[in-house]
Amino acid sequence: CLDRPDLLRAHRPLPHLGYLPSPQDHPNQVISMAFSNVGFAHIIDYINEGVLTGRFTEGERIPSVRDMAELMQVAPNTVVHAYDKLALRGLVYPMRGLGYYISEGAVETIRAEKRRVFHEESIPRFRRDAELLGITSEELRKALDL
Repeated sequence: CLDRPDLLRAHRPLPHLGYLPSPQDHPNQVISMAFSNVGFAHIIDYINEGVLTGRFTEGERIPSVRDMAELMQVAPNTVVHAYDKLALRGLVYPMRGLGYYISEGAVETIRAEKRRVFHEESIPRFRRDAELLGITSEELRKALDL
């Protein structure tokens, strides 16, 4: 299917996830092979990213299990697992018969966790890569516009 661009869905970029299908895509089109293995962690990242960008706001309903399963091309049980994990972290809450909603304070909770990961994991990995590649501090300052 990768050699048939007419069969690929339209995609929109998301950092660290590559490309995710757009909800407006026609449901009968084939999804890119890059997302044939989307799991619950990708769904969690998608919701977290949506909260941080304002696509999903606090108190707002997120896509239904069925809609998210169709969007991500996964089994509904995968979405339920992701939504349950988000609920355990206090980022979403279920309303029986109505779906899942973004919890108050979710933006700050997600932002704090992402900042922690950035400082504890991303920066050390970035520094190590820069050292391995022989990139100087001056080159980094210039590239980062500091």
